[in-house]
Amino acid sequence: MFSGKMPGASNAQQLLATNVAFYMFYWSWILISTFVLLNVILAIIVDAYASVKRGSKDSRTMPSEMLMVAKERARSMANTCCGASWFISDHKLEKILVKQNELVQKKMRMKQATQSMMAASKKKAQIRMPGGILMEAKDMVSLLEGCGTRGQSLLSRAGNLLMNKALENEKNEQESVQVGGVDVVKLEKSIPKAIEDLMERYGEIVDESKDDAELLKLLKAENLKRQMAMFTSQDMIKQQMVALCEVMSAVAEHTLPEEVRLKMESDRLVRQAAEGDDVDLGQVLDLSNVVSGKLAVEVVSALNIPRLDAFSKSDPYCVVIVERSA
Repeated sequence: MFSGKMPGASNAQQLLATNVAFYMFYWSWILISTFVLLNVILAIIVDAYASVKRGSKDSRTMPSEMLMVAKERARSMANTCCGASWFISDHKLEKILVKQNELVQKKMRMKQATQSMMAASKKKAQIRMPGGILMEAKDMVSLLEGCGTRGQSLLSRAGNLLMNKALENEKNEQESVQVGGVDVVKLEKSIPKAIEDLMERYGEIVDESKDDAELLKLLKAENLKRQMAMFTSQDMIKQQMVALCEVMSAVAEHTLPEEVRLKMESDRLVRQAAEGDDVDLGQVLDLSNVVSGKLAVEVVSALNIPRLDAFSKSDPYCVVIVERSA
């Protein structure tokens, strides 16, 4: 009986020991992870506190702020009672700064409105002429006024209005725009219907890039004309120089002595050969028996060339004999 119960008790003790070890490991891991998380949180808190401390190192505390406000109020009251003007309170300074800021903002709005009006006026139809010249409707009015005969202009003859008196008595149309509490007046001169019809027929919205392209095209055309004129002049000068050289050669041939003429002709052929041009050697020998210069000879084939002697270190060579052909 005793021997039969011992194995059961031993198994129970083994199971109990296994649970204890598991619980110890489990709670140890929880405690360690908890302490690690607490350390991380504390490190974050300490770092944040240090950052706040550095940022508020030179800032005022609540008592110092209240003391400063009280001093400022006291100095303002003393300044008011004594009638002195040496002290400017923070309240007055704030009012002045706010007022100046409003004025600056108002000026900026007025400037933007003016720029928008100018941009809108630039988008009107214009007549573009060669050379980048632009004509608006008012320019066309000024151009056509007084361009007629017998004291009448083209506008009056068109029958659209009574010319001089009507234009002089015509009042400008005023259009006001409210910008920042200020009325900005936009003046526009009334344009006759005849001019409006001309602008509709011949006017267009001018693109500045198109004007630049046309100006560049004109410059290229002028440059091409200049180059062609220079080329023509150079060709003419070259022809005149060739004709002059021929005349001088003919004069020298008939006036210079025979020896001098032959020497000059020989020197000319030698210079021509030195410049790399092909020269007939027979012509040179006809002019002079002795010629000083370098003769370039291309050997096509050679016979009876001696072999290379390794002991005496002699090189192969050939002899070229230049004979004057009959």
